[in-house]
Amino acid sequence: QAQCRERYLRQAQWPSIRQQAEAILYTHHQLRDQTLAKPVAAAWQWLLKLQQPTALQRLQQSYCRRMVRHYAPLFDSLEQHPLTARQREACVLDEAANLVLAGAGSGKTSVLAGRVAYLLVSGLARPEEILLLAFGKQAADEMRARIATTAASETPGPEISTFHALGLAIIQAVEGKRPAL
Repeated sequence: QAQCRERYLRQAQWPSIRQQAEAILYTHHQLRDQTLAKPVAAAWQWLLKLQQPTALQRLQQSYCRRMVRHYAPLFDSLEQHPLTARQREACVLDEAANLVLAGAGSGKTSVLAGRVAYLLVSGLARPEEILLLAFGKQAADEMRARIATTAASETPGPEISTFHALGLAIIQAVEGKRPAL
């Protein structure tokens, strides 16, 4: 239960958690027909619930609700307008890859600022572990300005760059000099 409550359970982690639950249920199957003390019965029922098809989704939603509630003051104060419920959810989701798909002006940069602030304040990441990439220099500059004004910004903050600038920096680091364009 602690493993499932203390962190966001990623899709990739789920088979291992579910196998552990199945192993416990199988190993102690004789308990199924016995009268159990309340804590043991509750744990047994909880393990059985992990076998349901929607168990992972329920655990993820529960975690997200707790984190959104816990970090509400952060999300309320990040930008001129508080983040919406969906934006807050996007900030706390922690799959290996998260996709934020939205139209122009709908708050994608606000979500990125919220995500960075959440990762830093919660201790899930340090600034040097975060890289934000944009296609254009103007978008990278806007991200840099917005991230710098968040309550959670640190010095130095996360790296913010364009794809092209990152590529040039990588080539320069490998080759020892900037390539001629």
